[in-house]
Amino acid sequence: MGLLTILFSGLFKKYYQDRDWAVNHQVDHFKKSLFQFEDQLSTEIKYYQSITDTGGLVSLLNNGVDYHKSLEEQAIGIYIYEDENLKFWSSNKLVIPPADIKNGFIKTNNGFYLIHSKTKGGLRFIAQFFLKKEYDFENSYVSNSFNEELFLKKGWKILAEPVKGSLEIILMSGDSFHLLPTLSFIPPLNYFLICLEILGLIAFLLGMLLLSKYLSAKFKFLILLPIFILIRFLLL
Repeated sequence: MGLLTILFSGLFKKYYQDRDWAVNHQVDHFKKSLFQFEDQLSTEIKYYQSITDTGGLVSLLNNGVDYHKSLEEQAIGIYIYEDENLKFWSSNKLVIPPADIKNGFIKTNNGFYLIHSKTKGGLRFIAQFFLKKEYDFENSYVSNSFNEELFLKKGWKILAEPVKGSLEIILMSGDSFHLLPTLSFIPPLNYFLICLEILGLIAFLLGMLLLSKYLSAKFKFLILLPIFILIRFLLL
């Protein structure tokens, strides 16, 4: 029973949960999280509009500092322009977008952003979400990493245009970009299969210990050694 469990786990990883499966699995998680942030940008603009409708821009400067910081921790920034002049910004840690920036996916000098904007009552509200850092270099202080809420680690590139092997991400705004897994892509661990393999290995070893009582030294070498080699191969 233990050997069958290990065999099932090994075959499942080899023929079903291969690299392509892992790539698509991670992209699905990325899309789900990304769309949630895209929807949040629209919600935040409505929230800030409601504040300015009742108290004007001054109310944003005098109140809501903790809320602004909570957005900043999520890599979200809110910016308000009046007559092309920047009147309010919730974060100074992100690149300040220009008043005429388009909605959707954009690349700046420090990375990639998701943008949502709306004009109301002479004010232009812009909400942006930082997707991924993108510099021409990396060191111990600078890493071209994704926002940690997007489930992608190293081993992925964001591209504006499609290339062979890339996957298109279509935003709710209709804009799109592409994700490309690189050679350094490492599939995420499947903890269920790991637990299954451990339980199978324990069951198998217990069975072998019981069986070894009835085998001579010669048969132990001829039977148990090949089985252990097979297990090692399946666990790779």
